[in-house]
Amino acid sequence: MSIADFNRDGRQDVVMANFFFGSVSIFINDGAGSFLTERVITLRNGTHFVVARDLNGDGAPDIAAANASNNSVSVLLNQGDGNFLTPVHYATGGYPTSIAVGDLHNDGSLDLTVAHAFGGSFGVLPGNGLGEFGPRQDFSVSGQPYSVALGDITGDGFLDVVATDLSGNRLNFYLSSAFAAPAAPTVTPATACAGTSATLVASGGSAGQYRWYTDATGPTLVPGEVNSNLVTSPLSTTTTFFVALRIGACESSRTPVTATVVATPVPPVANPVSICTGTAATITASGGSTGQYRWYTQATGGTAIAGETNATFTTPTLTSSANYYVALRSGNCESARTEVVVTLNNCSDLVFYNAVSANADALNSYFHIGNVDATPETRANWLRIFNRWGDLVFEVRNYDNVTNRFVGLNNKDDELPTGTYFYVLEFDSGRPKAEGFISLKR
Repeated sequence: MSIADFNRDGRQDVVMANFFFGSVSIFINDGAGSFLTERVITLRNGTHFVVARDLNGDGAPDIAAANASNNSVSVLLNQGDGNFLTPVHYATGGYPTSIAVGDLHNDGSLDLTVAHAFGGSFGVLPGNGLGEFGPRQDFSVSGQPYSVALGDITGDGFLDVVATDLSGNRLNFYLSSAFAAPAAPTVTPATACAGTSATLVASGGSAGQYRWYTDATGPTLVPGEVNSNLVTSPLSTTTTFFVALRIGACESSRTPVTATVVATPVPPVANPVSICTGTAATITASGGSTGQYRWYTQATGGTAIAGETNATFTTPTLTSSANYYVALRSGNCESARTEVVVTLNNCSDLVFYNAVSANADALNSYFHIGNVDATPETRANWLRIFNRWGDLVFEVRNYDNVTNRFVGLNNKDDELPTGTYFYVLEFDSGRPKAEGFISLKR
């Protein structure tokens, strides 16, 4: 039985354990020397002991009950008005008969110490300050510990445990020195790209023993994180977390571990490309350094094209228009992808720009043949130019508009006079020859 003001009306109420019914009964004080109708909350078999304490620090007394026949402890959190949330059950050792509530490791959170009458031990369920407990650590004692109590027997500022021995008719003392804190965990820092999560890794303990915090000393636990890896929420700035090991009621000092946030690169710049059908495109991007580029065939997801990490990328031979995508990668951080559209043109037709103005203004300064170097069919060629009397004045192999081109000079580099000239362009591929006139002006 335990007494507390469950509905916080200034009057003391009563809770009692019902062993044969596996429940607790709550009696609310009516303020007139009597109690309201009994309210029963079903727990588990053999509810042997009950205690009322504020387990989550909200100012309202909660209930912890030992279910001897079920080897469990039930915790009922008060909603503040004398009504309770659904019971949460925690496993214990054999036949729990008593519960003592106290802060065994001085972290500001109440823990549950449970006597295991048939287990030859008592167990400590460490609290996290939120009314949640575990994992349990058991401590062996002689005989059959039937009840437990807590108190600072040695005067060192830490609670000690006193347990009765049902079979030996004696008291057992378990001093706080037995609850030595474990060594602090070791950590592995992590790096994350801005706007993404980091995975921090700690070692030195077992699953369920880790406690992750957002500050060095305060009670700001990261909820639910009790294992060696912590996946943070998306981060925008470098952030330091802290991790400790908790074994039973004892917690180590906290080890800082930093998630370093790296800026995501700015997407590269790349321009559309137009090529002839049946040829390969050379795409050039800018904005990064050699080795930082990643080329893709899709806008999101997928795998980068193997081996392509530089600013220039040459596509395979294309028979239809295609889209490529390029990103910049710095460390593990990658920018958004820039789309590059590759458009295909029909380059089989040659276009002859037959007006040549061979002067210093650089306009129409040479005989331009569009697409002449675009395909293998026309690339190997032989151009001859004749004057109006049929004399050969200029010829060149593999006319390409760049190195091999007609600029109004004959083959001796003498200037040809203004006039009309006749050209013949033949192809090694067997393609029909092209003929026409050139108008040369100075």
